[in-house]
Amino acid sequence: MSTVPPPPPDNGGQICWVAREVYGVNDGRWLEFRSWLLGEAPGWLRKTYVKHGAAFATWVSDKPLIKKGLRRMMDRAIRR
Repeated sequence: MSTVPPPPPDNGGQICWVAREVYGVNDGRWLEFRSWLLGEAPGWLRKTYVKHGAAFATWVSDKPLIKKGLRRMMDRAIRR
């Protein structure tokens, strides 16, 4: 079961379902990742994330090893 709350209907600018699932809603790194995604990420990644992110976050919610790998990749992106 996903620990990520569903986004508000207007999306409220919080498109980072995967980042919230990977880091947790109380860890500010998901906000850093959102900034990176919206400002620096390649367009193809941003478009794919927006389109499939919510479903992917649900799928990955019970896969701790995959989340660990994603966290490492996300950490690298936000450290740049």
